[in-house]
Amino acid sequence: QWNASFGCPIPKWNGKEGWLALHLIHVLDDIGKPFHATLWARLPRHYDDHSFGFVPGRRWEEAIVILHIVLWMINQFVFSWISAVYDMANAFPSVRNAVLNNVIDRIAAGMPATILKQRHCDALLVLESSECDREGHTHLACYSTGVGDLQGDVPAPQKRILAFDPCF
Repeated sequence: QWNASFGCPIPKWNGKEGWLALHLIHVLDDIGKPFHATLWARLPRHYDDHSFGFVPGRRWEEAIVILHIVLWMINQFVFSWISAVYDMANAFPSVRNAVLNNVIDRIAAGMPATILKQRHCDALLVLESSECDREGHTHLACYSTGVGDLQGDVPAPQKRILAFDPCF
């Protein structure tokens, strides 16, 4: 149960139909979310100097200010440059489980590592059917997410940062 989320479709109002017209919000259970957040908070983590956003004590606005200062300095030397900025806000569910497992293995061992890995490796999404049967009941379907963290899970953004920091 601690690895399950209940999917709540919310209309996007984008003129499309079916699932393209819906944004799926995950409602996490009341015990699993704080339990995993507490377990994660007890682990030692180190973030590179260039990491901002979701890093304790740092804000993404700082990164924007630093970028503008660096670009201003480059302009003073009349160098050509190009800047690409990516919004990683929706990237948490897309990180492969093997990558997340590697992050956890670097900072945890034993039972905490096993429990944290189960959170994403065994994650389930529960959806309620939109139509009722003849008796007026809706039905639930349970799906394995297959990859990534549960949306709304507290450690998800920090795991993503720790996963991609070595690439930079």
